[in-house]
Amino acid sequence: MIHRAVVAVGGILLLGAGHAAAQSMHAYTATRQLHGETRLEANIDFAAGTVRLAPAKQSNLYSLKLQYDQDRFRPVSTYSSDGQRVTLRLAKIGDWELRVPSKKQLSQTASITLSPTVDLQLDATFGAVDAELELGGLRLRTLVLKTGASRVVARFSERNSTPCRSASFAHSSAVRTFGHPIW
Repeated sequence: MIHRAVVAVGGILLLGAGHAAAQSMHAYTATRQLHGETRLEANIDFAAGTVRLAPAKQSNLYSLKLQYDQDRFRPVSTYSSDGQRVTLRLAKIGDWELRVPSKKQLSQTASITLSPTVDLQLDATFGAVDAELELGGLRLRTLVLKTGASRVVARFSERNSTPCRSASFAHSSAVRTFGHPIW
């Protein structure tokens, strides 16, 4: 049985013309050190802002450093050691719809690292984001990358250290750049 860990980073940013000045940005950090895990499923979902993803230090399974609008979101962080599952995301507070009238208002950020020592199943969904993904050096077993109105740069500065069984890419109006092959 393949155990999966889920990293879900959900960021949805509502910004009307008069709401940008009222943002109350807050920092949040979640980290888990390695405790013998061999697999990780990372499900990253970020709707608006800036995302940076890279290999973690050898001692960490994952880490998340987040700047978020505490008036509109609350961070959620759960980990199940028996199933090697982690959920990291932002839960929307209240009932409102997504609007991003200017790039200046995309001040929400996420810096995510994932262990290069575990077999990784990565599923990343990006809405209106500026994303830089350094996937080189990770042990990618599967990769699913879905983008909306995003600028996504995916780099493979090192070869994948394990066979990648599948990789799929779906996009709407996105700009994508890829480096070295992952298999």
